Amino acid sequence: MKQEIRYVVVLTLISVVAAALLAIVNQVTADPIAQARRAKTLNALQKVLPPFDNEPDQEMIQVEGSEIYPARKDGKLVGVAVKVTDPGGYAGDVTFMVGLKGDPNAPIVNGYDLLAHKETPGLGTKLADEPKKPNAKTFKTQFNGLAFPADGLKVVKDGGTIDAITGATISSRTATNSVNKAVELYKEKAAELASGAAADPAAAPAADPAAEPAPAEEPTAVPAADPAAGSDDGDDKVNEGESPEGEQEVDNV
Repeated sequence: MKQEIRYVVVLTLISVVAAALLAIVNQVTADPIAQARRAKTLNALQKVLPPFDNEPDQEMIQVEGSEIYPARKDGKLVGVAVKVTDPGGYAGDVTFMVGLKGDPNAPIVNGYDLLAHKETPGLGTKLADEPKKPNAKTFKTQFNGLAFPADGLKVVKDGGTIDAITGATISSRTATNSVNKAVELYKEKAAELASGAAADPAAAPAADPAAEPAPAEEPTAVPAADPAAGSDDGDDKVNEGESPEGEQEVDNV
């Protein structure tokens, strides 16, 4: 009986020590992890937004599982970035940071940054490809400065103007769907964003009540379909040639 009690005491002490060590490790690493995540978020915001002088992450608004980051210059709203996750990727969720500016009813797409995915290497991963030469085109560059059409963005195969990545139509649709969702949320929260409302008034910097939304910019023409950017071959997973084997995850934010 005494031996059993001894075992219980020893196991209890081990559990207490282990819990204490985990708590200490968590306390020590929590702040650096949070700072790293914030730095990555700000990096993504700088990629997709026009120049700003506020701290968009301090005014972030959460809505419908997405995050909206308002960008301000001299107190005026100059654009928004919307973090959107589309569940329709070939291998699951695909997360984008979409930049928008101008009139929320006819916005300009300022570009997007791919944050996380598990798409097929060499196919769906081309969502993130940047031009290797000046003036070169990739799937991603089609969205830069694009005037958002009234009926939304679609790939060519669906009757739109966006050239899908060759052999990765499913992955390409996640980009158009995410931009469409971002515009929808921008319109829904436009008044709140323009007024300077923040998710956490205590943490957010004071907003200028007189701030007005930035005037709408002259929309640029929707770029013509570029065959070099990719064809709409492969409407389904089999024809696309995408295989879940060897898929990898990229998580930039």
